[in-house]
Formats: sequence, structure tokens, C-alpha cells
Amino acid sequence: MAMTDNPEMARIIGIDTVKVATVAFALGSAVAAVPAMLILLKEGGTPYMGFNAVFMGFGPAVPAVQAAHARSGNIHHKPPVSSGEVIPMAAGADVGLLTVEGTSLSYRYSLANKFFQCRGAGLPVISTDLVEHRRYLDAHGGGWILPELSGPALARQVAALDRAQIEARRGQIVEPCPYWESEEAIFLSVMERLLVRQEAAA
Repeated sequence: MAMTDNPEMARIIGIDTVKVATVAFALGSAVAAVPAMLILLKEGGTPYMGFNAVFMGFGPAVPAVQAAHARSGNIHHKPPVSSGEVIPMAAGADVGLLTVEGTSLSYRYSLANKFFQCRGAGLPVISTDLVEHRRYLDAHGGGWILPELSGPALARQVAALDRAQIEARRGQIVEPCPYWESEEAIFLSVMERLLVRQEAAA
């Protein structure tokens, strides 16, 4: 989810830029968060007037998003785009929403693909409280951690956003996004230590 007054993004999505001051962009939202987002951003609900959500992609939540779009002019659905188009599209937004659920060790202890895409697009993120997401944001800034993945927690965080906060978090994104070439040595070192520990315990 994000907010923007980027006219080009609004044109691509099909939003009337004369009537809409801000656009919200949902990037890789987990299914569990979609109902909360739809309720939260229902048109006319204060303090969310002017917020728009653009859900991009596919999955079981698409019918609910499309139905919400039919009722509310500030909820939109964009079909999947090619991998090369994701970051340019996201760059027109202000905030990326990463509601990844910690349903496995892999999710809890790694950075989601959408995290890299948001970072590459220069977007601060609102993220669920996953170990690696928190560690990275604590170290480098550029986002907010939700205390829990729930509608009320999401509502409080969105209600607290303002332009100054968003620009301050965006300004923290100065570290390059991690990539394999820069992280390979760290990964191999950790794996070697684990193997040694496993061999010692055998």
C-alpha cells in the first residue's frame, strides 16, 4: 500500500488525477491483510479520505478487490505485470505494504522478494514484524514495523502517516539493496559454521 500524487502512475491505473490527490499502491499484500485494507480504505472513511489502494497481481483475493472497486472509487486492481515492470510501477508510489505472514522459518528469517522490489523503487515500507525485516529496518531505516498483522494495527499505522513522515523515511533509503554478490561471503560463512557445528554434534 502506498500513497502518491504521481500522475503517470495514476494514468496507467486509470485513476482520475483531477479528482484524486493521492494514490495507494498495494505491493504483494498477503491474503490475510486484504480484507483489512478494503475496509480501511473504503471511500469516505475518515481519516483515510484521499487514500487509494491499488492491488497488483493475482490470487484468491482478486474477486473481493474487484467487488470493492465496483463500490468504491479509491480501490483498484491492476493485473500482474512483467518482472521488469514491477519496480518502475512501484516507484510511482510512496509506501510499500509488506504483510508477509510468518508461517514458515523461511518467511520469518529472510527478506521477502517484495522487500527488495520496494527498496529498489525507493519506497519506505510498512512491514509485518518478521525477524529479518526488523533487523534490516532497524539497521538501515526506511520503514515502519507493524506490531501485529491485524486490521486495527494497520489502521493505526496508516492513520499516522503524513507527507513529512513518508519523505523522512524515504530519505533513509541510502544503503544499496542487498544482492547476491555482496551477501555471498556472509551466507557461505554462516553455512560453514552450521556445518562445523553439525559435524561436532554428530
